[in-house]
Amino acid sequence: MPAVGQKIVMWVGDDLVITIPVKDNLGNWVDLTGATAKWFMGKSVKATGANVYIEKSSLDSGGDLEIIPVSGSEEWDLVITIHPIDTEHLRAMTAYHEAKVIDGYGKYSTVMTGIFQLMPTLIKDNL
Repeated sequence: MPAVGQKIVMWVGDDLVITIPVKDNLGNWVDLTGATAKWFMGKSVKATGANVYIEKSSLDSGGDLEIIPVSGSEEWDLVITIHPIDTEHLRAMTAYHEAKVIDGYGKYSTVMTGIFQLMPTLIKDNL
């Protein structure tokens, strides 16, 4: 069951780490061994092309979207890292975000959706 209505607020040019615990419809932890994941932030749920503003994938190098087992438990988390460079070219806006997991068997599951509120900043990161 996806976590719906999850509002994320961040300021243009800031760093942000988003942690998403992944559970099934019954609230049990999902084993993500062999899984991949994607996270998008865009103009709307139907955004494509230039209207998708940030994309993160566990298949990309750099570790901006990681699938991490929590030590000593059955919990698996998606950890998404947003860097200043991801938003410094964007204006303040209200957008949509969504995370999907593709398990080791090729099954797609949406694990989180919601509003992404990008706030304006006066002070830029080049202090």
